[in-house]
Amino acid sequence: QKQKLRLVIVGGYDPRLSENVDYFRELNELAMKEGVTDYVLFIRNCSQEEKAAIIKNSIALIYTPRSEERRVGKECRS
Repeated sequence: QKQKLRLVIVGGYDPRLSENVDYFRELNELAMKEGVTDYVLFIRNCSQEEKAAIIKNSIALIYTPRSEERRVGKECRS
């Protein structure tokens, strides 16, 4: 049986911030448009224990700390 791989996107989410709400909606819409909803899992907030379990069961990881997020965003706009 073929193993089903998933892209798991984990990040902080504050429903009080319209930017968070809009971006989450856009990501969901994009996944639907591309037909990959069965392969993408969005986890908005989780505990340190849950993060550790996700990382332990992952075959790859991309980590984007907040400080880098701001710096990269500025470089992309330059």
